[in-house]
Order: sequence, then structure tokens, then C-alpha cells
Amino acid sequence: MNVYVLYHEYILLIVIGMARLLPITFFLPWFNSQVLGGMLAKNVITCFMLLGFLPLLSVQFPMAPAAPPMVIIVREAIIGLLCGICLSVPFWIALVVGEVIDNQRGATISSTMNPGIGVETSVFASFMNYFYGATFMLSGGMVTLCEAIKKSYQIFPVAQSFHFDKALALQVVHLVNELMLKALILVGPIVVALFVTECALGLLSRFASQLNAFSVALTLKSVIAIFVLLIYLTPLLISQLTGLRLSDFLPKN
Repeated sequence: MNVYVLYHEYILLIVIGMARLLPITFFLPWFNSQVLGGMLAKNVITCFMLLGFLPLLSVQFPMAPAAPPMVIIVREAIIGLLCGICLSVPFWIALVVGEVIDNQRGATISSTMNPGIGVETSVFASFMNYFYGATFMLSGGMVTLCEAIKKSYQIFPVAQSFHFDKALALQVVHLVNELMLKALILVGPIVVALFVTECALGLLSRFASQLNAFSVALTLKSVIAIFVLLIYLTPLLISQLTGLRLSDFLPKN
């Protein structure tokens, strides 16, 4: 085979592979350029991940239907966006948990720009996102991520046309519902504890009018929220992360 033709095929395989991998890494918190220190580190890690999928791509790409390469690249980018949203659900759950806790304890006034996802979040929400991501990475997260990406190539092969039908839309809606449901379940005990604290402060300020309940509430609710969090949420999150399979969050074709 001509060396130029072989080189052209490998370059095309790399571009097709990056079209799916880059949108996935865009949504994951530890792949952000501000966390890794620059786009170079992110691209190097993504290229090393892509090397493991090149044999799979070299098998699937020749079986792809006759279509312009640009159409295949756009289709792979759409699949990558969908997979990135699905794989980011566990980390968005942690973000929602921290946001709700800060909202209930009245600390959203200190909202800052979260460098992990590039949006404005509260301090505790940003901490929960980093804690969840760091614990996931320490428990073999990159291996789990690569297994999930491999599963995505089995669900949506390069050789198969992609159709966004009603069943796929319902699965995405189910994931969003699962995100909110799990976030509310995880944050429920803290919300109840903070509600009881507010009721107690309201009664106390009723009988002691000289007490400024607002100035006391932020400190007291912060201490109670962290105390309740340490009791149940830390062991629960670690047990969930050690057995987390990101491939379960991928849509089924």
C-alpha cells in the first residue's frame, strides 16, 4: 500500500476518534484546561487515550457506510456530546448537592466562578465537585472512563448510522430525572437539619428579641451542615464511587 494513503487513513482515524473523545472530556471536571494547567496537558492525555481505541476504530471504520468524512466526523461529535452529558451525571449530582446546601445555609452570596466547569457556583458546590472527581480518580477513574468509552463504541459504532429517536430522548430525560432525584435524596438529611435549626432560631428570637438571628444563623447552620455531612455523606459517596460504572449512564441504542 502507498505510504501516503496509509498516512492519510491513520490521520482520518485520529480525527474521527478525537471527534468523539474531545466532547466527552469537555464535560468531565478534571479535564478542564484550568484544572490541568493548559490545553496542552488535556490534549496529550486525550491522545494517549485515543491510542488505545485506534485498533477498534481501524476495524469499525472500513465497515462504515459510504459517506463523506465530514459527515462521519460531525456524527461522532454529536455522539461525543451525548456521551459526555451522560457520563457527567454523577459529578453534576455532587454539584447540585453542594449548591442546595449552600442555598439552604445562606452562603450563595459568596458564589464564585468554578474553574472546573466554567460557570458560577457556590464555594461548597465547587468543593463537592472537586471532592467527587478526585475520589473517583483515586479509585481507578481513568480505567472506568476508558471502559465507558469502549462501551460507547459498542453501542454507537462508527459503522452504524446514528438516529436521535424518541427512545433515546426518553433515556436522556430519564438521566436528568435520575440526577435530580439522587441529588435530593443525598441532600435531604442536611435540608431537614437546617430546617429544624431555622425553626429553633425563630423560636429563640421570639423569646429573646435582642438576639440577631440572622447573624447567628449563617455560622450555626454551616457548622450543623458540615457535621451532618461528615456523619453520612462522606462514607456514602466513597462507597458509591468505588463501585461506580460510568457505562451504566450511557444511553442504550
